[in-house]
Amino acid sequence: MMICLSCTESTLKADLELIRTNKDFIDAVEIRADFLSPDEYSLLPELPSSAGVPCILTFRLPADGGMDSILSAAGRAGVMTGALRGGWAYVDIEDDADPETHRELIKTASENGTRVIRSFHDFSGVPENLVQRMIDNSDADRCIPKAAVMPKCSGDFIRLAEAFQSLSAYRANSMGYSCTGGPFLSDYILVGMGAFGFPSRIMAAAWGGMLTFASAGKTTAAPGHISPRQMVCDYNFKNITAKTDVFGIIGNPVMHTKSPMLHNEAMRKNRIDAVYLPFETDDPASILDNSELLNLKGLSVTIPHKQKVMGLAYGLDEAVEKIGACNTLVKKDGWFGYNTDWKGFLKPIETEKLGGERALVVGAGGASRAVVYALLSIGMEVTIVNRTAEKAAALAADFGCIGGGMDLLPRSGRPAGRASGFSLVVQTTSAGMEPDIDQNPLPGFDFTGVRIVYDIIYAPDETRFLAEARAAGCRTINGFPMLKAQAQEQFRLFTGCEME
Repeated sequence: MMICLSCTESTLKADLELIRTNKDFIDAVEIRADFLSPDEYSLLPELPSSAGVPCILTFRLPADGGMDSILSAAGRAGVMTGALRGGWAYVDIEDDADPETHRELIKTASENGTRVIRSFHDFSGVPENLVQRMIDNSDADRCIPKAAVMPKCSGDFIRLAEAFQSLSAYRANSMGYSCTGGPFLSDYILVGMGAFGFPSRIMAAAWGGMLTFASAGKTTAAPGHISPRQMVCDYNFKNITAKTDVFGIIGNPVMHTKSPMLHNEAMRKNRIDAVYLPFETDDPASILDNSELLNLKGLSVTIPHKQKVMGLAYGLDEAVEKIGACNTLVKKDGWFGYNTDWKGFLKPIETEKLGGERALVVGAGGASRAVVYALLSIGMEVTIVNRTAEKAAALAADFGCIGGGMDLLPRSGRPAGRASGFSLVVQTTSAGMEPDIDQNPLPGFDFTGVRIVYDIIYAPDETRFLAEARAAGCRTINGFPMLKAQAQEQFRLFTGCEME
């Protein structure tokens, strides 16, 4: 399985510099001629001898995600035809390209030993005829079918994974026309674009595709690309096989998460044949029900699914039952649910001796339930506020504490009717999370008397809320220590090993 770097610079000199800086992580390069300045076209024949790895020549049409060009279809075909005399390993031609226009290009490819990739793109979803269309495109033994599709939901992603499975089975069982009466399939390239499709870019190493694409320039070649370095260092791509166990995190959104970095590093250090992936998920059941297809062994769960997954597990630990939220699923006979958030939350404040003091919790979602449970477990008196007062009141009723709307907060920062204020303020909402970094869940809050302000958001490193607390002289804690501590608990549940 190859990592192919898509080069999208305006000059071949800049493309070669990208190749040079990423040479330790890549196996092939794709030169996107549609990104090049027109005066670079004449230099294309010289590129393969300088790249040092197999090269794919692509001149993508705008309808397929390419850049606009002053050239006609015939002009683009002419540029590629002239370039192929330089020893390109592959040339990419859209499957709906006019055969007559590209006749000379295909002839030149054959004469120069250049394999033709027949590609199509679908930005609207995963087409029903995906597998058949790719098989139909492998109508010659030197042709490689390629599809880049954009899953729009978890169901689309599962259909994409099934397509990988079908293509691999077809390739294994049909060694040519004589066996199946159908097209010969030696290699194929299948790409899932966007957040929902991202796991397929990594799992292509296990699912049988010929290569996966990455970007490292100023412009990303396609939605969902990460850098070759990230693929190798953050996702252990070079070690993934069909036997590799899969773990991950389900949520929506989820691509901002740093959990893969933590878990995959620990997998590598413990020499565990496993990978941890972000699964953008709108329907958790579709992921859990297809655990065999995906070879899933364990999952972290984040917003907005921490309560929904409780009904999908055959068993729950005591903390999940009391908190009413599940952030960890482990595959046993079925899926068993745990909550490691509350222990992870307490780790950064375990030496503060806060028992008997008062805490303010902002927010009433799944994450706040774990925070409230944790704070009560160390003997703190908790007040919960939320923009929707009813949600805060309901959560407070579940745990026997105070809860309501923002009117519970006088600007002094002291709880109404109390002689002393809050020692600890905990922010549990998504307000201030990237990309909405200007949001503040408590604008104008007076931090006087507050000793510690804790925001469970970790991207950005310092939210606007934390910045104001720091300026007021409070000790501030972001969500990364909690993330790591709860991940350490999860890793033990997943693997039985320790995350350092």
